[in-house]
Amino acid sequence: MIADPRYAIAFLGKPTTAAAKRTALEGEALVELSANHVLAHTLPEAFDVDSHQGLVTVPLATMHYLVLGGMTMDALPFGSGVHFALDPARLAKLFKDLDAAGTAWEPIKGQKEDALPKAATFLSNAISDLPLDQRNITISDLIYDDDPDNAQTDSWYDHLTPSMFASGEGGMDMLAQWGCITPEAFSASATGGRGDDIFTNATAQIESSVGRDISALPHPAQAAAVVRWFLLTRAPPGLEHFVVNATMEIERRAGSTIAERFEPLFTLHWRETYNLLAQLWPHPVSAIVIDTAGLMVSLGITSGSEGITPHGVRALITALHEYVPFATGNSNAERTKQVIHAHKHADDDKDESADTKAQLQADVRFQEFRTSIEKFKSDDHVEIAKEAMSAKHAAGILFLNGLLKDKIFKERAGAKTESILQAIFNMQLSVNTKGTPCPQWGAVLPEGVAKKFLAGKFAQMHFWNMFKPIILKREGAAVTERIDKRLATASAAAVFVDAEAMRFLETTVRAAMALIGFSSTDAYSFAALWKTLTRLASAIENLPTTCAPRVGLHKRMLEVAPQLMQDPQDRWECMLATPVTAVQRIGSFVVEGNALNAITALDSHVERIMKEVDDGLHGCAVDAANNVRERNSSLKQHEPPPKAEQRWGANAFKHGIYSSADGKRWVWGTQIVTDFETAPDAKKHCPALFAPNSSQHSWCSSPSKCWKRGGEKAHERLADFPKEVCKAKPIGNAAPPVNWDEMNVTIVSPEGGRGGGERNANGKRSREGDDRRQGKGAGKGAGKGKGKGGGRGGKGQGRRFGRQSQ
Repeated sequence: MIADPRYAIAFLGKPTTAAAKRTALEGEALVELSANHVLAHTLPEAFDVDSHQGLVTVPLATMHYLVLGGMTMDALPFGSGVHFALDPARLAKLFKDLDAAGTAWEPIKGQKEDALPKAATFLSNAISDLPLDQRNITISDLIYDDDPDNAQTDSWYDHLTPSMFASGEGGMDMLAQWGCITPEAFSASATGGRGDDIFTNATAQIESSVGRDISALPHPAQAAAVVRWFLLTRAPPGLEHFVVNATMEIERRAGSTIAERFEPLFTLHWRETYNLLAQLWPHPVSAIVIDTAGLMVSLGITSGSEGITPHGVRALITALHEYVPFATGNSNAERTKQVIHAHKHADDDKDESADTKAQLQADVRFQEFRTSIEKFKSDDHVEIAKEAMSAKHAAGILFLNGLLKDKIFKERAGAKTESILQAIFNMQLSVNTKGTPCPQWGAVLPEGVAKKFLAGKFAQMHFWNMFKPIILKREGAAVTERIDKRLATASAAAVFVDAEAMRFLETTVRAAMALIGFSSTDAYSFAALWKTLTRLASAIENLPTTCAPRVGLHKRMLEVAPQLMQDPQDRWECMLATPVTAVQRIGSFVVEGNALNAITALDSHVERIMKEVDDGLHGCAVDAANNVRERNSSLKQHEPPPKAEQRWGANAFKHGIYSSADGKRWVWGTQIVTDFETAPDAKKHCPALFAPNSSQHSWCSSPSKCWKRGGEKAHERLADFPKEVCKAKPIGNAAPPVNWDEMNVTIVSPEGGRGGGERNANGKRSREGDDRRQGKGAGKGAGKGKGKGGGRGGKGQGRRFGRQSQ
């Protein structure tokens, strides 16, 4: 039983006996949790709070709605009845597992109608990322009031199973939604259970809403018809909602056409679901269905004669992407007229051109930009392009993207060619460590870099691969090759969790962003964002590997960082799509919103974990695994005996182990190589099983784990890989010669590599779970400081706590 108030959940009143728990299933089957519970923190306004006891009460069906969408089921409960209840103890363990995985519990404001659907999506995604054993439901995780296979209603309900809802076109989220329209289903009681009028009225209403008479069918066939009806009448994507009134939801689903089922949801949720429509009509709309239908007719969009449908609205939204920028009026009616006018005159350049010229003539900043480029000769391409990049009016960026057609811009079209733009970026970014321009470096940037920046494709940029040539020139081959091993084939997001790469890239990336106008250093600037990401990456890297949330925080960082790049990209693309008469240049790189909230929440989470690790140095951490004494004592139990001539793992962690992509050639450090006819399985076995006999144990990748598993016999040879097969030869005698470009799989990374950077044979970060031992103190300088644990110190840029041995 979990007692921690951040995770603990119990039936109301905390019943302990089986009979008392079955009684607790009657009615709403309320569960209680502390006001400090992570779910209460996430949904601060959605649940009832007992101010006297400080408890939050939640109906069990609501808990099912929130979590079932991300879970799986064993075969036994999957084929049993749907009248089950998740044991509160299982729910408590689920929330503890989520927190340990680094889930960021960001508050979702609003009443339950608005907040619960968002929370269900958030929790389902987070649960889906957990290991299977942590999100799987077994029969012991469930409570049935009596027989798991028989709900004892003597109706089609007794033949429903979770598999009918979750298989095929359904899902576990469908099972969760089913519970919302069948209230009081957990108990067989005649009061507050399946014998109560509340339940029987709901099932009778469902049976009559299927669309045909199923009363003559046998119960199993009736059950199949009900499930089919339920899946077909689900809400369209984006309009998933929490059911407050089961009777009204069943009535909505009873509609005979798609429009009848869609329009009630559209009326309630159109503004938050369809942003472009809300942007077009910012003021209250009294008859949204009628107004939307009229707009669709005016724009030539039809969705059949039955009314407003999901596919019809989707077509309308696609059209509005082109026309909404023309809506500049003060009222909804005026803005609608402007959109319709833009649609009717989309091909009438002559009329629009006259209007455009008149508006631009009165635009002071546009006239300043026009005057500034007129002072240059039409063939002075570099200066014209620089002027356009730095212009206060967004017309400069529009011009460089080929979106201005006036004569003066056509005459200077050479300034927007890729060769000119690349030349400017090369000149601006070719700077050495002293800050001295180095034009002798030449055209070092990959092709297309300048165009990508001017198009605002920030979320698609792999900053390491993009600026690697600059780092090579400025920092040298040793640094570049070390980082490149980690990031060359990694995702673009992986750059943001590599603190060393972030530090080396900062000067170059900020200079590139300054070229397109992001040169400020305030709290919402690109510079501030980059420093924040670097600081978080460094903090996460330097958490001890024994710290349970470390992997989850690393994963969350991979999710959040791209969001922070996607947000300005979206705003930049909107800027490019806006007519020059209405366009405004983007100011801050970061703005208030979900992305900023996510990184702020992650920052707070990392700070909390670091405080926990700090407390662990004094032996007073909440989680005993973070206490230094507990951590060190547990290690000593399974630590292999030291051997001066062949310390376990010494060579592996000092020199590294690499292999070719097919796994048939392994290089041990930089001096010896082994060629295999059959590739060893580096995912399943320790590399020491395939190492040269004379130094076999020193190539172990996990000394503590191997010693614990088999002691001195942990590295006994496999039948297919005797010591003769594993014999190594000097790298100079290898035939064909070793091509280091082909040795692109890192089985074990050397200690010189940054933590979390290189990938091992499993495709995972090689230092996420290894046994190498680093010192406890923070390293000094460039990593030459000595830690107390016998390993190397950090890079000097991280937090004051170095890595601890596992």
